[in-house]
Amino acid sequence: MMNKKELFKRIIVESQKTNVKLTPRDLRLPLDLPQTITLYGPRRCGKTYLFYQTIQELLNKKVAAERILLVNFEDERILPFRQEDWELLLDSYFELYPGNHDERIFLFLDEIQEAPLWEKFVRRLSEKKNFRIFLTGSSSRLFAGEIATTLRGRTIPYFLMPFSFREFLRAQKFKIEAHVEYSPQRHKIKQYFNEYLKFGGFPEVFNREDHFKNQILQGYFDLIFYKDVVERYKIRNLGLMKDFMRYLLAHFSSLFSMTSYYRLLKGTGQRIGKDTLFEYLALLEDVNFIKMVSLFDYSLKKQAVNLRKIYCLDTGLPTAVSAQFSENRGRYLENIVYLELLRRGKQIYYYRDKKGHEIDFLITEKGKPHNLIQVTMDMDHPQVREREIRSLSAAAALFNIRECMILTEDQKSEIKEGKLKIKVLPIWHWLIPSE
Repeated sequence: MMNKKELFKRIIVESQKTNVKLTPRDLRLPLDLPQTITLYGPRRCGKTYLFYQTIQELLNKKVAAERILLVNFEDERILPFRQEDWELLLDSYFELYPGNHDERIFLFLDEIQEAPLWEKFVRRLSEKKNFRIFLTGSSSRLFAGEIATTLRGRTIPYFLMPFSFREFLRAQKFKIEAHVEYSPQRHKIKQYFNEYLKFGGFPEVFNREDHFKNQILQGYFDLIFYKDVVERYKIRNLGLMKDFMRYLLAHFSSLFSMTSYYRLLKGTGQRIGKDTLFEYLALLEDVNFIKMVSLFDYSLKKQAVNLRKIYCLDTGLPTAVSAQFSENRGRYLENIVYLELLRRGKQIYYYRDKKGHEIDFLITEKGKPHNLIQVTMDMDHPQVREREIRSLSAAAALFNIRECMILTEDQKSEIKEGKLKIKVLPIWHWLIPSE
């Protein structure tokens, strides 16, 4: 039986010879910062593959493969990983490459939570100037906030989401032409967009039959439920929590009222405190199952007391678990727009005034309203057109905004309303800015 040091050496050499087919992601990790880089996000969104992408970037910059060390702590061959194995791992590496003691080493630690006392090991190495450290951890036991606390501010977190539509097209090896909205290529893009809208951006569902996609996504839902929620937070009322998660998925892209949900539960005879339900809601946001968007108001108190809107982190989950796609297409479109705004790092709110004018997305910069975005399926309907323009005009005048946007299923135009300019764009086109 191979001793552990020899096993570590084999794993190190194997990792340096691994050749993985990659779909490039838009997220790029910095290669030479002194802080530890932490990559977090939902399960199965591609964190390990982003490590491979980052390693490839290092190789392209002529960093020798021998200066790169990748360890996946879910590799069953090294389990159980013990405290003393940290030093053994480093000894194994430097026995293989004794000339690298004074070189800069790039250390990638995947699923770090499986290893004991990883925090002390990472802190110790991060104090040495010749190590650049990258971490991922399972979202059930390791989150950006926890890592920041554990590493005492010596880390920079990066949030990886499921594939964007542009990344999805890249995975299909689909090259976007210039002026695509006018070319025959738009028909194929719209076909892809419909698939992406319905089944989302988890890479494992790409190019599968629809029933397999649903099975995979239902498996993700169960994984989040058992690993990220029940195991992590020691939930005892499993039935209630699962029903709550299903309820949230059934009401995505909608305002959520805890009072209404609490009354619904009471009507079925279930006994649970409202405070507990609020705790459930907070933890579901913590594990990136849902995201909540607040009403914009200059008063933080008013923001806190108003209802928030629910969005899911991938539209495939409601498809597989609760929603009828064709009946809820408008809500799918709104959720896709929210996810893209989140990827682009925007500060996102919704807006509603006392006269009933509603704005799907109000984007702020430095705390002030900067842009307004409406999402609608069809601007050709006179009542819809009048409602959207009226709401945008009222909000734009209040916040002194001169340009805003309406995102639609498949329409492109420009509307002038006094001093206000409104761009109308197809959502699929807005999602694929130039490479």
